Amino acid sequence: SWAGGSNGRVVIDRALPQIARLLAFPNGVAYMVTVDDNYPEQISQTMDELYGIKVVPWLRRRAHNEYLTIQRMTPTQPFQED
Repeated sequence: SWAGGSNGRVVIDRALPQIARLLAFPNGVAYMVTVDDNYPEQISQTMDELYGIKVVPWLRRRAHNEYLTIQRMTPTQPFQED
């Protein structure tokens, strides 16, 4: 599969709960590189709704035929395991 499967999200979607679990509240920070095809808005919405993690674009650059964005993730609350 090219770029991580459907929408490039196979690996990303598996990593999101792990990132949420590992981020220390309140000072933990994680960075993820995304391309526009990864639907970073959905990543941000998922992390906020499911885990209380704020995701904001931190840096954006063009690389040949696509844009790469570094997403900065910070917890807004301690992780709550269901």
